[in-house]
Amino acid sequence: NGGKGFCRGQEDYGFIGNSVGTDSTVPIEIDMSGHVDSKNFSKISVAMGTVCGLHATSNKMYCWGSRWSGAMGDGVGTPNQLTPFEIDMMTPLGITNSFVEMSNTFGGACGIHTNGKTYCWGYANAYGAPLTGDNSQLPIEINMRNNAEENTFAKLGDMGRQSSYWNTCAIHTNNKAFCWGGSWSPAFGDGLG
Repeated sequence: NGGKGFCRGQEDYGFIGNSVGTDSTVPIEIDMSGHVDSKNFSKISVAMGTVCGLHATSNKMYCWGSRWSGAMGDGVGTPNQLTPFEIDMMTPLGITNSFVEMSNTFGGACGIHTNGKTYCWGYANAYGAPLTGDNSQLPIEINMRNNAEENTFAKLGDMGRQSSYWNTCAIHTNNKAFCWGGSWSPAFGDGLG
């Protein structure tokens, strides 16, 4: 369909992204009205309650669905977002919304910016190093202070399918894997749980 995004299923939280608010058993085109960008996406990531998409030509990241825990990156927890919301990187960080990779998790998201750095917000920040340790509802840069490596990741894990809702994993440009978030599940592979 020329890169157009479609969603279907249960419409809890508005994650079908068409502002209708009802369940659908057939795919429904994502509503991008009100945005300069067309309906073409290069990637869509689905997690419980929230969907995010990376636009095919502008590289802007959009999210919709539940705003729980700062999933939209704007510091607002309610109401649910029924249509795509453009992630605001300018207000908290002074940079444009331009990503080469993204993924989302339950109540949060991360993206690799075109400047080469990785940023996260919401529950993607929760519980942990190498981040600031708070549940920031605004985008913040990953802090690699406990590691010798710079904040230069090549790939983000499919956070919506990982073993815990509150973990984030990524592959560094040096091919090492890093994870952060809640370590009470075996997601880190360090035997600590």
